[in-house]
Amino acid sequence: TIISIILFIISAILSMRIYEKKESM
Repeated sequence: TIISIILFIISAILSMRIYEKKESM
């Protein structure tokens, strides 16, 4: 469904941001 795809994209973006924060630290 479209909702599941949107949730998947949001989770991917959030995980990438968290990964970048860990790299910066």
